[in-house]
Amino acid sequence: LPTLTIFLPLYKEANMLQQLADMLNALDYPSEKLNCLILLEAVDTPTAIAAMRIVWPDFVRILSVPENAQQTKARACNYALRYSNDELLVIFDAEDIPHPQQMREAAEKFAASDDALACLQAPLRIYPRDGSWLQAQYALEYRLLFSFILPQLSAAMSCLPLGGSSNYFRRAALCHVGGWDDYNLTEDADLALRLAGFGYRIGTIKRETLENAPHKLDIWHYQRTRWQSGHIQLLHAYTVWSLRRLLQGRPAAKSAFKWRLAMLTCVAVLAVRLFSGLLYIASAVIYFVPSDIQFYSLFLYISAGFYSAYASILFKYAAADNWADRIGLVITHPLYWALTFPAQLNALKRMAFGQTSWLKSPHQPYAPNKPLRVNVRKL
Repeated sequence: LPTLTIFLPLYKEANMLQQLADMLNALDYPSEKLNCLILLEAVDTPTAIAAMRIVWPDFVRILSVPENAQQTKARACNYALRYSNDELLVIFDAEDIPHPQQMREAAEKFAASDDALACLQAPLRIYPRDGSWLQAQYALEYRLLFSFILPQLSAAMSCLPLGGSSNYFRRAALCHVGGWDDYNLTEDADLALRLAGFGYRIGTIKRETLENAPHKLDIWHYQRTRWQSGHIQLLHAYTVWSLRRLLQGRPAAKSAFKWRLAMLTCVAVLAVRLFSGLLYIASAVIYFVPSDIQFYSLFLYISAGFYSAYASILFKYAAADNWADRIGLVITHPLYWALTFPAQLNALKRMAFGQTSWLKSPHQPYAPNKPLRVNVRKL
């Protein structure tokens, strides 16, 4: 097995530290081949004090990230990169509980591939609270993204917009493309596009990581605003550039054409996620405001056809105990995407005024009265 470093960038996460220590102790990987860097912002004194009270595994080190005006997860990871020389590295978030054997699966897949495979994305699964419609929809969104969309993109063109956690990297490839972008609010998706630009491949693995969903609407809104802001940054940075490069491509440069097409596909996925709320709102307005304009009818037919196909896929991945709940989740899913519209407007306003602060989302430990179990047989 190769040596591996875990990056755990934390900010205002004192309440999550014991759960993180338990997670690290449960990993099925030789401790002599593991390193873990807990990255704490220098200004985050409460988390630092709490971290010193935790009994960590022997392979854990706590690293203080110097104070900076640009306080992002990407900057913390770039700072930590100089303290790691291991062959592989992985990023986990504060609430993550990866499958104990996930690291072994990633190491095996890297060993069976050439050096062009630069990154492996593990599927993220949301652990919703009972009775929360918002968290159930959030979980459905993640299941569709990580169980269907991203594996299909990986199989088709070896490029996909990465999630922010459970990404395994070859350190050499990560350094070759320059690490993360300190200023991008979705640094994971940006890194995926640059990996494609350098000719690297991104794959997926099957063993999952459990995460918490935002437990309040305002937390969900701010998280979505951050994501939408990052998508706007990426669309602005890559769309015109990649289209120009695509039009300038020569017939002989098939490999170059492939990665440009892959990059455009990733950008298209981000654009759909960015504007989906607006499309749902527009469809509803057109439907309830009668008009004789032919374009409106055509738009409705296209929208209805798309949603019918989308709903059939949603129904397959809806995690519910009975058919009625699954149908209810699918029927009300457009309302969930419509809720992203205010976040889109907020993100557009923030980007127009150059506001790139992090909008940190707080996390909660898993409910102690409801034991968390991973179905190993199913995985």
